[in-house]
Amino acid sequence: GQIRFVEIERIAELKIADPAVRSMLARYARERAEDTFGVYVGNEVEGEVRPLAKPAPPAPIHSGPVHSGQR
Repeated sequence: GQIRFVEIERIAELKIADPAVRSMLARYARERAEDTFGVYVGNEVEGEVRPLAKPAPPAPIHSGPVHSGQR
């Protein structure tokens, strides 16, 4: 077999014959871009991807000045 390294962003352009491998690589690229990884739970026929952790809530945006408490 032949091994070829490609940029993660170019995975979708590859012509991969095996649908399971194609799906797994597409999911990896998406999860890496979103920084939210999951684990496949199931078998070769059916299953689901469960998140490893829930995404953190967005940080609050402060519109006023930030006070350090020092004078």
